[in-house]
Amino acid sequence: MNKFIVTTTINDVTPALEKFDNMEDWNLIVVGDKKTPNISLKNGEFIPAKHQNDLGFDCAKLVPWNVIQRRNIGYLLAIKNGADIIATIDDDNIPYDSWGQEIYIGSSVTRRMLSSSVACDSLFEHSNVTTEKLWHRGYPIQLLDKRHERKESIESGYVDVQAGLWDGDPDIDAVCRIAGGPFDLRFSDSEFLIDSNCFSPYNTQNTMFSRRVSPSMCLLFNVGRMDDIWASYMTQRIMRELSSCVMFTGPTVFQDRNDHDLSVDLEAEVIGYRYTHKFIEALNSIDLSSNGSVLEMYEKISKEISSLDFITSEMTEFQMSWISDMDKIL
Repeated sequence: MNKFIVTTTINDVTPALEKFDNMEDWNLIVVGDKKTPNISLKNGEFIPAKHQNDLGFDCAKLVPWNVIQRRNIGYLLAIKNGADIIATIDDDNIPYDSWGQEIYIGSSVTRRMLSSSVACDSLFEHSNVTTEKLWHRGYPIQLLDKRHERKESIESGYVDVQAGLWDGDPDIDAVCRIAGGPFDLRFSDSEFLIDSNCFSPYNTQNTMFSRRVSPSMCLLFNVGRMDDIWASYMTQRIMRELSSCVMFTGPTVFQDRNDHDLSVDLEAEVIGYRYTHKFIEALNSIDLSSNGSVLEMYEKISKEISSLDFITSEMTEFQMSWISDMDKIL
């Protein structure tokens, strides 16, 4: 398989990037920003800001600067270069030696299958080693008291997304972090599948996805810190039509979290507190049965959600441009 690692950074080469850069059988793409120094990689490819509009992707001109959404350009470049699997990582997530050794994407596996009426929470499943009250960033807060209400069965599922957890300071909701942090946690090695009839938030800091679902992994903007979370929900809605699953694994990285202003994080997550539940409801209401390809399904979803009060015209314009770019390279 042709495997790529994609990330963004505003830093010099971090310990995490150094390790990812030296991984055999993986191709690292680091997308720079206006704040990024001219970093040097031994094996990977660094795309400085001044060259990103010259890659042939029209949507690159619509992505704001100094945001994680520059990573979209790396996704497109990986697909153009023949990626079968894309791993999206953060520059502060230091990989364990086991990282990338067990890849389930593109195969059927038999594990616990978790199902709920709306959404399951991966941290609830993995946090048996801690007494902290945790929930994943982007989990609909209206459902917090129902996180334990899920069904389990042993079933087989085809994997298109493999989401690995992170020891250290995990990607939890801002309210969790402010109330209970700072954290230095260790999670269990539990592996499980999510029933495609429900949702479970995953992020882009230690996640692998297949080429075929790559069109729907576009990171959104003007949605605060729901950029990757809502992309995960859109992808899972499409995976329902593909009869494939998200597989969660235990931690394969240690997050030495970059400095964050927690009040800024909280403000950027308010849109999720208000609207994630409505966003999921909107996704569930869309009929995709007559649409063929993943790109066609993603286009229909993008057009349908454009009427929601909290989706901006700038975001929809970007999604249409992303779709056009994807159509040229798939």
